[in-house]
Amino acid sequence: MFCGSLHLLTGLPCRNAPNILSAYSFFYQVSHMLNKKNQDLFLRRKRAFVEAASKLIQSEPFSSISIRKIAEEAGFHNSTIYSYFQDSDWLLSLASVRYLQPYSDDLMEINHKELTSYDRFYEIWNCFCRHAFSSPELFYNFFFGKYKFQLTELLEEYYALFPNNKNEHSPVIQSMFLGNTIYDRCLSILEPLIDDPKTRVTQDTLQMANFIIASTLEEFLSVQVQNCRSSACVPSDEGGEGDSMSALPPEDHRKPTAEFLNMLHFIIDC
Repeated sequence: MFCGSLHLLTGLPCRNAPNILSAYSFFYQVSHMLNKKNQDLFLRRKRAFVEAASKLIQSEPFSSISIRKIAEEAGFHNSTIYSYFQDSDWLLSLASVRYLQPYSDDLMEINHKELTSYDRFYEIWNCFCRHAFSSPELFYNFFFGKYKFQLTELLEEYYALFPNNKNEHSPVIQSMFLGNTIYDRCLSILEPLIDDPKTRVTQDTLQMANFIIASTLEEFLSVQVQNCRSSACVPSDEGGEGDSMSALPPEDHRKPTAEFLNMLHFIIDC
């Protein structure tokens, strides 16, 4: 049956089948190698663009970073970027994940603590605020920007490109960290507080409390972005090799962190 099919496809007698199969195998292997080579090249270029955008984020405000600048930094023509990313907003959001790394690292510390749901809620928020109000424009752009409803996809794409940067969090923190929106992330750590004797969170008030928290965070970050712009502050590298970024001096981000945590206590606690 196979021999007849081969004859119909190729017009060659069946005695040539071994040679034909060998040729097909060779061409399949070559095709596979070329596809892998093209895929590797695609990923290398994609990483180059993300790294170039990350470098520009380190030194310039988001509003001044253009496709042209990113392409020049990466050593390509600006039109090339659109073969790899849908637009500059997606690329900048993707590049921003690099600067979430110190936040992710600090969450690892919380992983190792024996905490109640109540204490974990405030530990995670304190951790988030310290980093978010240090780099308000970056966090605002990532969590409230154009792709604020696709955070999971951004994080997964980044860690597919840079797998060595991914931390293995506990299930509770991992669910929060990979939440698709800031509302999902908030909800994942707020929900365990339902009917906790220390809080007034109930099934009926859960969604409203979550909405107030996320909306207040957006407003706090927006104010910090404006403060940063009015101060003409430029992100600076505190950790060496671009591992952490701080747009405001410590005294400037400690105040909003304390204020936001006080607001949380007002909303949540009995």
